[in-house]
Amino acid sequence: HGDSVHRVPGTAVYLSRDVESVPSTLLHNLKHNKVIHERMVFLNIATEEVPYVPSSERTEVQVLERGEAWRVTLHYGFREDPDVPQGLALLRRHGLLHGARVG
Repeated sequence: HGDSVHRVPGTAVYLSRDVESVPSTLLHNLKHNKVIHERMVFLNIATEEVPYVPSSERTEVQVLERGEAWRVTLHYGFREDPDVPQGLALLRRHGLLHGARVG
């Protein structure tokens, strides 16, 4: 069928400002490429009202669909510059992005 969506191997990370909505980049990918990755991470960056956030408290992971989709928030203090590749690398402790190259 010409309009069917194909699942492709790998993990897609979609940066999103709003944790409650579907990122426009995902919708664009679906509309134009008719593909969806087998695993998806919806990533949000949060700036906290403290100067620094320890790396042990940096990641917050919510399972949207087991083994397929997660909502992730990376927490940074107001004096920190968000380091997204480093934050994504921390997701390995949650079993996400295992074996994936980050950065």
